[in-house]
Order: sequence, then C-alpha cells, then structure tokens
Amino acid sequence: MNIRCVVARFASHPSLEQQGALAPELTDFHGEPLHAAQWLLRITALLAAALLGLSLIFWVAANWDLFGRASHFLLLQTLFSGSCLIGIRSATARIPMLLTAMLAMGALFAYFSQTYQTSSDPWQLFAAWAIASLPLCLAARSDVLWMPWILVSFSASTLWLADVAAYRWDIEAMYMPHYAASLLLSVTLCGAMTPFVTRWTGARAWSLRLAIALTTLMAGTIALGLLLGS
Repeated sequence: MNIRCVVARFASHPSLEQQGALAPELTDFHGEPLHAAQWLLRITALLAAALLGLSLIFWVAANWDLFGRASHFLLLQTLFSGSCLIGIRSATARIPMLLTAMLAMGALFAYFSQTYQTSSDPWQLFAAWAIASLPLCLAARSDVLWMPWILVSFSASTLWLADVAAYRWDIEAMYMPHYAASLLLSVTLCGAMTPFVTRWTGARAWSLRLAIALTTLMAGTIALGLLLGS
C-alpha cells in the first residue's frame, strides 16, 4: 500500500487530529513530491528520444518510394551520428540521445539488409545489432539502454533457435544442444545484469528483472515443449 495513503488515513483519526499527534511535514500531502520535477524531466526526455527515433524510422518506411537509396542512408546515418555526437558532448542528454542512436542503428542495419539483400538470417541482424550497440550501453550505463539491448539479444537467440533447431512445440532430442546453448546464453545475460558487475555495466534492477523474466519464459517454453512431446 502507498505510504502516503496510510499516513493520511492514520492522520484522519479524530483523536489524532485533536491532539496533533503527527508532525506537519508528515501530514502535508498537498505539496509537490520530492524530486518530481527532476524525474518528470528525465521521463519526458526519454520519451522524446524514443519517439524521435521511431518517428524517423516510420517516416522513412511510409515514404519509401519518394526518396532514393542515398537519401535513406543519409537520413539514418545522420540521425545515428548526430545522436552519438550529442550524447558524447552533453552529459544531460547522453542517455536519451544514445537511446535514439541505438534505435537508428537497428533501422540502419535493417535497411542495409533489405536494400542489398545480403541473404542474412533475421537472427544475424539482431545479433549484429546487439554487438554493435553494446558500446552505447556501456557508455550510457543506464537501464534505459540495457533493457532494449536485452530484448534485442533475446530476440537474436530465439530467432537462432527457430532457424537452426526448428523452434516449435515438439522438441526433438537432436536439438537439445541448441536449446542448452540458448539457455546458457540467457543465463549469462542474467549474470551480466547482476549487482556484481554493476561497476562496469551500470545496469540496475530493472535490467536484471527483465533478463530473468525472459530466461524464465524461454525455459518454461522449452519445458512445456518437452512435456507435450512425450
């Protein structure tokens, strides 16, 4: 339960109101919460960065036939380079700008793969995105980048299973090494998000929770597939 609701209900008791048993600072809930303006500014900046990156990606996709190949690459590369430059130079805008750069990097990889038809599998695209964006996450040292990075990494692992191990409900014994390797990678990612390596990664509790949740989901799916297969 919210501590503010508890204290408000406690302070509304008639005997306490008459005796003034609670200090004024405990019963004053009409003021602004502590650090509200600071957190509101951060959340607004992060949402603006995410919407900026996604809006450009959607805009390029919607106007695919109106621009040439060079224009598409120029837009995506400009967004990526500009976001990285601003993120490096400005400590205040570092996290939002690096998030925008991470989104632009994924769009750039996807556009390159679609334009030149590299015949690469989808998991290779996500794997390259995860590896290339790792320096951005280490530079930001924030869950804001680590959480999407975890999603990209787990997507690469799942798509790899779908490609090489026929990821489906009826799991065959010959594919168990592939499932074991994917689970080992998932557990490794969970270990990389633990407080023991926070001094190097900067990852906090939310990244660890997301990694554990996705690992549990993967392990549960594999276990359910083994159960249905037998």
